[in-house]
Amino acid sequence: MKAAIYTRYGPPEVLQIVELPRPEPGPGEVQIRVSYTTASAGDARVRGFNLPRPIFWVPGRLMLGVFQPRYRLLGVELSGVVEKIGEGVDKFAVGDEVFAHPGLKKGRGGYAEFIVMGQDETVAKKPTNLTLEESVCLPFGGLTAIYFLKKLGKITQGQRVLVVGASGSVGSAAVQVAKHFGAHVTGVCSTANVELVRSLGADEVIDYKTESYTESGGPYDLVFDAVGATRFARCKRVMAERGVYLAAVMGAAEIFQMLWTPIFGKRRVKSGVSEDTREDLLLVKELAESGEFVPVKDSVFGFEQIVDAHRRVDEWRKRGSVVVRVGDAG
Repeated sequence: MKAAIYTRYGPPEVLQIVELPRPEPGPGEVQIRVSYTTASAGDARVRGFNLPRPIFWVPGRLMLGVFQPRYRLLGVELSGVVEKIGEGVDKFAVGDEVFAHPGLKKGRGGYAEFIVMGQDETVAKKPTNLTLEESVCLPFGGLTAIYFLKKLGKITQGQRVLVVGASGSVGSAAVQVAKHFGAHVTGVCSTANVELVRSLGADEVIDYKTESYTESGGPYDLVFDAVGATRFARCKRVMAERGVYLAAVMGAAEIFQMLWTPIFGKRRVKSGVSEDTREDLLLVKELAESGEFVPVKDSVFGFEQIVDAHRRVDEWRKRGSVVVRVGDAG
């Protein structure tokens, strides 16, 4: 099978297309013929080893590979068609159209024509109202938004939520997830994306190029920085007395603040690594089928153009997801 791998950290050009053996499903597993994947911000960070330094450099190298990548396949989300099923599989049948979030586990990823996943992992039949191309835009952003807003932020109806970076794959999902939970949402984005963010359901939109979102507005019960654009110290003045700052991109400052904010003061800082579950992916599917979560697609590249797709991500100006067509379109 064709696969896009990287054998060293670096710019998009480190990605190369090679031939690899096709993985076969074992008991309880399904083999998926990948139709689409994405060039996500997570993939780009790992590819370039673009991690907060110095605090994450050593553990990051130990986890991902000290001198070269331990796992060569990227692609944290995908959509495709079930090609084979292993013994005991009862959640899927051959021919099912699915979407999934394999993450970076076990060296698997969507940058290949085939992937094998357990039926109880983060894989589900795609939303009935969306194509495979649209469905691939959902898992990474949707699962990340659910983790931060629901699990860490304990979002409740009527709260005021500020989403910084509201036009990216995570931010656009966060706006819609927060609205699902009944929050009043203010999105922060550039001038070019104001109408997009408003169309996703944001009650208010702040153009950061013309207005400072850290100087006025609020008070916000939750501030979710989806792109690492700001800091807790800058946002304190617009946070509610018991507000929570959620940092999708965690650095040394956030680690220290997570330790001391529960002791000093009433505002909190929370961050972490998204704990994705099949239950959460099914919630993503439910929201998409009800029309509460609309995928945002920046652009579509062919598999042979995967380097160009990563270049687009590295510009840090994408709107929603950068899609890569791997196999036959569905």
